[in-house]
Amino acid sequence: MESIFEEFEDMDFDEYKLNELTAGDILDAEANLNINLPKEYIELLKIQNGGIFKIQCFTS
Repeated sequence: MESIFEEFEDMDFDEYKLNELTAGDILDAEANLNINLPKEYIELLKIQNGGIFKIQCFTS
């Protein structure tokens, strides 16, 4: 089965990535939010730690 993202595989998205997530970042977030983040969510953040839109399409 082909990936639905196949057309994007050759694109460079590095400019949209934030700095690498550290253990300290996780501990700080959990302390500030007074929660324990799920392991699965932390693993997802390690793959793609947020990001920004290059072009802002929406205004507030």
